[in-house]
Amino acid sequence: MPNASYYRKEAERCRVAAATTTDGAAAVRWLRIAKDYDALANVLAAEEQRLSQPGMTRLSMQQRPVQQQPVQQQPVQQQSKLEEC
Repeated sequence: MPNASYYRKEAERCRVAAATTTDGAAAVRWLRIAKDYDALANVLAAEEQRLSQPGMTRLSMQQRPVQQQPVQQQPVQQQSKLEEC
């Protein structure tokens, strides 16, 4: 999974693209994308910091307990051959 550093680099790449384009609308789009990458990086950085505290661990999907929904069985209606005719 990408970490905060990855998204910060992507944000910087977008800012460079915005600065080098001659299309003003494209520059605005690049800057919006950079802002989104920065937001992702901030969320991941906070999560990484939270998980680095003692006693905090993240369980992988294989380690998480599975919660199964109860299955409601409905009676099966059988039609006899005579009813079909």
